[in-house]
Amino acid sequence: MSVPAEQGLSTDLPSRYVRIIAAWFMILGIMGLLLVGFSGDARSLFWMLIDPVSSGLHLAIGLVGAGMSTTPTRARAFAMVISPLLIIWGLVGLATDGSLGDWASGDTQVAGMHLVIGLVGVAAASVPSRRIGASG
Repeated sequence: MSVPAEQGLSTDLPSRYVRIIAAWFMILGIMGLLLVGFSGDARSLFWMLIDPVSSGLHLAIGLVGAGMSTTPTRARAFAMVISPLLIIWGLVGLATDGSLGDWASGDTQVAGMHLVIGLVGVAAASVPSRRIGASG
């Protein structure tokens, strides 16, 4: 299927960013829920501590992100909303010892992951859109 020259192919960075983090968070959410269930205790997955609440949040972020990645405008809006929230989630995770509950476990690896993904998202949402094959 070819794309008309006037439409062009999207090389929109926010769309790519949202697709990647949506896939990553869906994987984390599904694997986390399969590992700990909905009422289980936190366990280690890959290099981080996973619990039911954060797994559910990761899955929700992934599912919403997958739906929002369909157009560059929606992807940019999603990145502009979710990135600051991930930065806040990461900072709260670094600043606490897990006393706020499962969603802010105090695990530095998870907090660092949220911070990095959030900071990259802010940068990706700030980049102007480009199109290949589009005229002027």
